[in-house]
Amino acid sequence: MLPCSRRLTMSFGKVVGFGLITVLIVGTLGYFVHGGVNGVLALTLLCIAYLLLLILAFGPYTGFIAQGLAAYFIVWPTIARMTAVESSWLTTAIYWVFVIIGAVITLIITSTQREVNIFAAQRNFLNPKETAIDSLQQARKTSDPGKRNDHLLRAAATITIGKLTCKEIGATPEEERILNEIKSGA
Repeated sequence: MLPCSRRLTMSFGKVVGFGLITVLIVGTLGYFVHGGVNGVLALTLLCIAYLLLLILAFGPYTGFIAQGLAAYFIVWPTIARMTAVESSWLTTAIYWVFVIIGAVITLIITSTQREVNIFAAQRNFLNPKETAIDSLQQARKTSDPGKRNDHLLRAAATITIGKLTCKEIGATPEEERILNEIKSGA
């Protein structure tokens, strides 16, 4: 289990509960701000669509940007045309709240991805033999010469760092020759 997985555990019920409460509050405000059932319908649809768009925020680094652009250029104009509701302080506030929530989600996903990469690097350092064997097997599987060389380079580096021999990882004589050439810098 990754060290960050405990911190990021969130029950599905809490997320759905937050979404339903948000839709109810905004729908009620829509009745008063936009005047009547049409405002309730518009803002309820808007919140549901923005909640669904939060899926885009799960993309690392720029997920919230895609979510914000889709909300601004696709969702809001569509709902405004369907319900004949004009932009107001409430629709703008809803937009920015969901973009901020999306930014937080993107930040969490991005930092989690970084922790996963650090965890993988620690595994490679702590288990050099396993890593070298894995790299060698990946090199055998691929038909792309560039990827094959990358895997062999990783295997050679791991052999050097872990003070292993080519025989310990099960290299063939040809692979051993290539790995020794890489290690010697030829």
